[in-house]
Amino acid sequence: MTAEGHNVDANLMAIGRDHGHYFVKKTFGKPTYCHHCCDKIWGMLSQGFACEVCNFVCHDKCLRTVVSYCSGVALQLIKNPVAHTWSTPQHIKRKFCCVCRKRTDDVTSVECEVCEYYVHVDCQDLAVSDCREAATFVPSLDTVSAKQYHHFREGNLPRDSRCIDCKKTCNSFECFTGMRCEWCGVTAHAVCYRRVKKDCDLGVLRKIMLPPNAITIPRTELPMEQLLNIQVGEKKESKEKDEKDRDREGGGGGKDKDKGDGSRKVSSPSRLNADEATTTATEEKERDDYEILRIYDGNNSLRNNIFRTASISYIR
Repeated sequence: MTAEGHNVDANLMAIGRDHGHYFVKKTFGKPTYCHHCCDKIWGMLSQGFACEVCNFVCHDKCLRTVVSYCSGVALQLIKNPVAHTWSTPQHIKRKFCCVCRKRTDDVTSVECEVCEYYVHVDCQDLAVSDCREAATFVPSLDTVSAKQYHHFREGNLPRDSRCIDCKKTCNSFECFTGMRCEWCGVTAHAVCYRRVKKDCDLGVLRKIMLPPNAITIPRTELPMEQLLNIQVGEKKESKEKDEKDRDREGGGGGKDKDKGDGSRKVSSPSRLNADEATTTATEEKERDDYEILRIYDGNNSLRNNIFRTASISYIR
């Protein structure tokens, strides 16, 4: 789960000092590292605390300064949810699940193709929809006064990552720890996280990167079948069934009636042709004013032919 940030609002729930964690004292039978300060937990009995929900482990001294929210309450703290673009389930090496904080080596997992979010397939229902918000354009907002904030993601830091505040190594291959901005790439310890400035300069690619506040998302129009999860085959079968029921109730007279209607000539063919021409001209004009796009959420959606539609109007 992401730490405290501009997209996380603790006021949405009554979160106490423990950030939703349910900590209990625990004795570890093997070398264990603190998820907050990255240091090893020493001692013989009751060395530290562990959350019974998300497996967050920390020292007794780090218990008061925890900034990571528990995955049990994280789903309800996002102000503006942004869905992830999941990849095909596979075995991902040397990463940690962002929900249960365990390794992804031996369990089938998925990753977001946009942001560095890794999660087990079994934990996917508890994944937090806090992907990078790449389109935040608001017409009434002045582009000069618009600010870009860091989008910090917890854990799975690159090799040899150093904290921007204390300049010490902040990555760990032993536990799920550390913070990294998905825009500029700066890294920091969870201890040093609050001392980092909130404003983001988009890193070394800022000269060639279009900021999110300059991009808008087109209006999407989903078909009713997709919204209601109705299969086209089931719709055709129900239609054929209704026709058979009507034929059975009418004693077979429905087909003769349809045949008679179809063979009957139109009394005013010129008027019908005019209406059809008007309708066709209107439809062609609407097609000229709008363009329908198919949007695939990643390579996995492209392979499975799962897409969304977006209607874009031309500017004349």
